[in-house]
Amino acid sequence: MRAPSYTAVWTFRSLSLPEWDSKGRALCSVHIVLDWDGTLTVKDTMALLGGLPRARDLRLYNQRLHRPESEPPSHLRGEAEVNSIVDLTPPASVNLWDGFVAAYMEDYRAHKALHYPVTPKESPREERASPDQYSRWLESLKVVEYASAERVTRSRFFRGVRTEDVANVARDALDSGALQLREDWNCLFDMSVSQAGDQQAPLISKISIISVNWSECFIRWSLYLAAERLTNISPASKAALLGRIDNMKISSNEIHGLDSPQGSSGKLTGNVRTAREKAERLPEFSNQSEAAAAKQQHREAAFVVYVGDSGTDYECFRGADLPIWISDQGEEENRRVRRFEAVFRPLNTGNESGGFKSCHLKEWAELTDRGDGDWCAWADDLKEVADWLKSVS
Repeated sequence: MRAPSYTAVWTFRSLSLPEWDSKGRALCSVHIVLDWDGTLTVKDTMALLGGLPRARDLRLYNQRLHRPESEPPSHLRGEAEVNSIVDLTPPASVNLWDGFVAAYMEDYRAHKALHYPVTPKESPREERASPDQYSRWLESLKVVEYASAERVTRSRFFRGVRTEDVANVARDALDSGALQLREDWNCLFDMSVSQAGDQQAPLISKISIISVNWSECFIRWSLYLAAERLTNISPASKAALLGRIDNMKISSNEIHGLDSPQGSSGKLTGNVRTAREKAERLPEFSNQSEAAAAKQQHREAAFVVYVGDSGTDYECFRGADLPIWISDQGEEENRRVRRFEAVFRPLNTGNESGGFKSCHLKEWAELTDRGDGDWCAWADDLKEVADWLKSVS
């Protein structure tokens, strides 16, 4: 299959910071958009979804143990139970999931052999692709991503899974440490909620998530349960945070039918699986033409800050007013540079024309000699992002 003839159309609408009034209020709304895996979380969480069949089986097993002698007719019981899915053993679930991962990697390697935009070299520094080449490479991976989702759908791996199973998996993962949100993850969320007695509007007008994860439900439950466990905030602040999580916009994929009495059909739904599809979910007025429309209607376009960590965030970086890459590398500059090149390989990350370069978030406002390349700011963690926003307000 030939790579799609896609040319990136996302460009920076503005490289300047929003203006603030004398009382510290932004003269235009500030919208924070976050990636999920590796940005809000310490590491990828997709593997945790492989435990959903086990959670479903345990739930159905417990229901069977406590069912009264006079059972309801089969049409009133869950489809998964009626079809004896409870006999599925945990090892079978694990083996199926491992098979999905292996098949995905096989597809990826075969696709890369045909579509990689440059000839692979021994040294990453020798692999150079232009921004347009890199965008086409990322979009060409669409066939791999959708094949993986279709493979899982056909297997009916998630058949019978319900919302409560998703919540239980998230809860267990938080208990065990398999799911870890970044330290001080709630700092940005707190800045989007009006504090008690504060007459000013919150610094961040809106906060949302865009993710290629397979389950929006899993993301929301993970945040909600993590927020419930916070002990360093007041009850009022926690209630406000929980309300924000409950109502925030999360653009992701989903496991179909989690709220059905019979549980999921097993189908994976949604079309947020590539870098371009993520960028298409950026907030309203996130590109130049829409900003112009807002100006004509005498409205201020939102200042969009996008925070991400991986190559799938690249198009969102190009479409945001302020792109922030979570480097997670402490003070080791050389290590950070090497990781930046590895994450966006084979994109040209040098100083050549058209490169994609980074600077520390604290230096962003003073960055005047940008040349004709794309830039993104970097920060070590989310607290650094929150502290910086406070400092410029």
